Amino acid sequence: MPPPLPIDRLVCLNCPSIAHRSCVPPDFSAPSFLCPPCFNPNFSYFFSDSDPNAKTKRIKIEDGGNSSLRGHNEKAIDEESTKALLAAARIAAAFMNKVAATAQANAEKRVKDASLAKKKAKEALERQSGYALCWVY
Repeated sequence: MPPPLPIDRLVCLNCPSIAHRSCVPPDFSAPSFLCPPCFNPNFSYFFSDSDPNAKTKRIKIEDGGNSSLRGHNEKAIDEESTKALLAAARIAAAFMNKVAATAQANAEKRVKDASLAKKKAKEALERQSGYALCWVY
């Protein structure tokens, strides 16, 4: 999906996150928009065991069995959420590869243009120096 037009998007006040205006609840306004992770530090894109509003439990919180992790909670996501996360990662990777290829092509074009400009400048200087030598003799 292409990035939204400036009039159709909201930019978070705290980070560079961009959201489609149609994807944001109507009570969020443009001048004071905060993305969900900035608005709520405990926000998760996945439902957790402790979320009473969750229709399905997608994150299972368990006590780690490893002695070095004893007393710390580990979070595991279910297969459906894992697939969604993997799909998002693949989309992001494809987009970044496309951006990198575009940047490389742009850089190569600029190098070629700079080389051509240097060649033309050198030829112009040689012509000028040739004219100058004609006037001296």
